[in-house]
Amino acid sequence: MARCSEDQACSLSGECVRAGFHANFAALQGPFSKGQDVTAACLDCHEEEAQEMLQSPHWLWTGPTPNVEGLENVTTSGKNDFVNNFCVSVPGNEARCAQCHAGYDYKDDTFDFTNERNIDCLVCHADEKAGYVKGQKSAGQPEPTVDLVLAAQSVGPTSVETCGSCHFYAGGGDNVKKGDLGSALEHPTFESDVHMGQGITCSNCHDQGGHVVRGQGVHLAVSRGRLDCAECHGQTVHATAGVNLGSMIDNHAIDVACQTCHIPSFSRQQPTKMDWDWSTAGNNTRGGGTGAESMTLADGTVVQSYLQIKGDFVWEKNVKPTFAWNNGRVSRVTLDTIYPVGRGGPESPVVLAEPLASIADADAKIYPFKVMTGRQPAHLADRYMIAPDLFGPGAFWAGVPPAGSYTPEAVRNLWTASLIAGAKLAGQIGANETIADNEWDFVNTVMYMSINHEVAPSVSSLGCNDCHGNPSFPWAELGYPGDCGSTANCGRH
Repeated sequence: MARCSEDQACSLSGECVRAGFHANFAALQGPFSKGQDVTAACLDCHEEEAQEMLQSPHWLWTGPTPNVEGLENVTTSGKNDFVNNFCVSVPGNEARCAQCHAGYDYKDDTFDFTNERNIDCLVCHADEKAGYVKGQKSAGQPEPTVDLVLAAQSVGPTSVETCGSCHFYAGGGDNVKKGDLGSALEHPTFESDVHMGQGITCSNCHDQGGHVVRGQGVHLAVSRGRLDCAECHGQTVHATAGVNLGSMIDNHAIDVACQTCHIPSFSRQQPTKMDWDWSTAGNNTRGGGTGAESMTLADGTVVQSYLQIKGDFVWEKNVKPTFAWNNGRVSRVTLDTIYPVGRGGPESPVVLAEPLASIADADAKIYPFKVMTGRQPAHLADRYMIAPDLFGPGAFWAGVPPAGSYTPEAVRNLWTASLIAGAKLAGQIGANETIADNEWDFVNTVMYMSINHEVAPSVSSLGCNDCHGNPSFPWAELGYPGDCGSTANCGRH
């Protein structure tokens, strides 16, 4: 057991926990029976901060979307109505999704977003060594084994670990969703991320003060301000490469985002999901009757390739990004989006999220993306993505038949019931409406996701030959007539 200092407390696991400024506050001596009791104590001093939090997208799961096509002037879209090709959507599944909500008891659409006592201060501010963990199925309440007094007395600034407790595990597992955010970044080396590997934390870049968190992706396009590398590094940063070469690289940076060269690949240390096929879910006979299968990647990493409640997965490691023009403007499918006619097949998937810029946009640059593909339910005639009811009594996950009772017909019927229930909970159909079995099916989808983390050391960045003279570089897809390396200037300015 560690010998802790005077400003630390010892946890049940023997960890030395931060116990400084707040440790002796009378209001934090407990006992606390639930998370809201801790929040009530925090409010004695932090009423202003609570009001800030009540307006934040981290709390509301909605917010300003000034760069989303068709949603420029609204503040009511976001995680709560965006559709993705991981666990699809929030409505009907709140009690499970709330493991990553900064609140308590977000069980369904009756949750009171104006009640400041429902804010979970500890998930962001408790020392990670205090053992504060939210339950997977408890609508955001902590695990019953958590020492709430120890966690409350340990509060302080956020950390990579506290931010990562949600963001590293988005999509249902470690590094599943983003591809550039996984537990490998909790204690990163310089090689895994040059910023976090030198002690830079999430808040150093993203915290604007007043619980305003900056940053905007493509798949989660709520924005309280975009971030740009040049805010720290400036516009002309390549002088160390020599006068001529440095000037040439700086000229490239007018058209090419920093991330494009400096993140040559993502998920370098751990794999990420690249495809999720919901159409095969429900089969407990697979995996020798366990309903689970695994596979081994080329480097020896073992991943789960099938799970009966979720379907088939494709994982990749050390992935080369897809390049596309981006100026912040994006398209985004929501629960009420009608997707275009002819979309949904393998060659023309429904595009759930993508950047809208092209080579013709003077303010755009070439950025790197993870491109996630999948198959998920859609209403065929009305052309909308259906929100499935996955979690809870009577939902899809609870109803998957055991191996001995499996039939394709039984699973199809379970899916239909889940989609009817989910569509009602999401407001896609009325309480007395239904979805017939022949009105829905699984369609192909694709979703672009921004890559901004796992910045590699400069010696690993892309060089001239990675693009110019490379027959696999997507010149045509980016709008160029061909490799412009033989011309005097590739730029557009």
